[in-house]
Amino acid sequence: MTTSATRVCRTFHLYSSSSSSSSLLCCGGPTYKCSRVDCMSDVAALNHLPVDEAARRELIECAVDCNLLVSLLAYLTELIRRCCRNMAVEVSRWFGAAFLPSVKWMEMDLIKMPSLLHSPASRLLLSTLDLGMKIMRLGKTPTEDNGGYSHLLHAIALLLSTSLRHGQENAFFQLLNSTLFHPDLIRYSSSPGNSPPRQLDSQQQGSTYRPLLKPTTISLNNSLSRSIGDGVSIDTFHVHSSTVALLPVDWPFVPILDVYNSVTIAQSKPEEMSSVRKLMSSLRLIEFLENERPFYMGKMKTSVKITRLICVFLAGDDLYAVKEIRPLLRSLCSIYCQNGTSELDFFSPIAGITSFYDFYESLLEHYEAVSMRDKLFSAVVLLPLHQSCQNNRKSKLSFWCGHKSALSMHSVTEDELLLPMDCYVQPYEDDGEVLQAYLDVLLDGTVNPTRSPALYKIATSHIGHFINLETSDAGRKMRALVIQHADDRLKTEVCLTVN
Repeated sequence: MTTSATRVCRTFHLYSSSSSSSSLLCCGGPTYKCSRVDCMSDVAALNHLPVDEAARRELIECAVDCNLLVSLLAYLTELIRRCCRNMAVEVSRWFGAAFLPSVKWMEMDLIKMPSLLHSPASRLLLSTLDLGMKIMRLGKTPTEDNGGYSHLLHAIALLLSTSLRHGQENAFFQLLNSTLFHPDLIRYSSSPGNSPPRQLDSQQQGSTYRPLLKPTTISLNNSLSRSIGDGVSIDTFHVHSSTVALLPVDWPFVPILDVYNSVTIAQSKPEEMSSVRKLMSSLRLIEFLENERPFYMGKMKTSVKITRLICVFLAGDDLYAVKEIRPLLRSLCSIYCQNGTSELDFFSPIAGITSFYDFYESLLEHYEAVSMRDKLFSAVVLLPLHQSCQNNRKSKLSFWCGHKSALSMHSVTEDELLLPMDCYVQPYEDDGEVLQAYLDVLLDGTVNPTRSPALYKIATSHIGHFINLETSDAGRKMRALVIQHADDRLKTEVCLTVN
């Protein structure tokens, strides 16, 4: 069974010794041409594709290969459904050991594929999932690598979740209901000690996400009619926006945005338990994906993910402080900040936000109103103020001047920051207005080492560097103000050369 199946795959030109990115599989072996390709390449309609001859033929060959392999997988799926379980063992061995690990699933970018190739490639992935799930239900997955098997199947499901286009609602609906939140696919690969691997609550995940992600009834019915060729039930086979994905890549954050929008846009107060359940489901799935499926979460910029998390703090007065939610927020914030500031440019374009400055303003106002000196909230508020963040001057001035009365509420210490202190003091500040804001809150005692230790360290570091090295009039003026008005401790902190 294994030998014949491998030979069939090679015939389909999917096992290739070529290292080109166009091949789907890369496990070596001879390449055979499919005789049907030459016949298809002569179809008049295909001669008008806006690509050169070689690229056109390659697209057609790949599409044919995908369709033939879809037929093979469908045959194998039906075979193990009808035949005895001994046959399922043979199919499972080939599928799990030879086929599944060899496909370059993570290198596929279906959404950028031309329509000629997108549809058969989507069917290939859907057929692979169908066969894989049937093998799993029969309990015939490779016992020595069950975690890797389920990992690959879930990887395919995630890839499809943001690759299926408008017009493929029927396929997406099946994916949403049967695979994306399947309990065997959302299980952690390991657990502490000898305890069994943790898994997410599949029922809770499904009940949270499905109502928010499912296609409309009309689009679903039209998609089903198109898939079975039922021209009576629909007005046209033309699909608007057929090159646009059904879901954005950040769909795991949708429940968070739903709760946030209900509070800030609809200005309604949703039932608290319902909001807590939605937030917990979303945060747990996001944490799972960050730890177990980092290839998928890596498609999003870290600044975008943190911005989505900030919506939890803005959704109501104290949802962020719920005992089940707070540890998840802290865990995710730590994950997103572990690589420093390289991906934390909050003021570059972020989908769904027209102005991050305005968004940050609402965060400052909300912190002042409801935070109760919460240290995690404070650490999150400080993130966009790190020194490597471009275009954050206005937000710095708003934080240090516009919301001056709230500075004493930031009791977070250096050890409790989400980023190392160096991120807030290097490179040293050179904007005159921001430096004046630092000096003002130090001299009037708004920021002191007892109430606001981290803010005190940030402000004294910048002022100390400026007044000791700057020889301009502004530098001499600030130096004179420190000598005249600062207490001994502040003088020691910022002006070590003054007697």
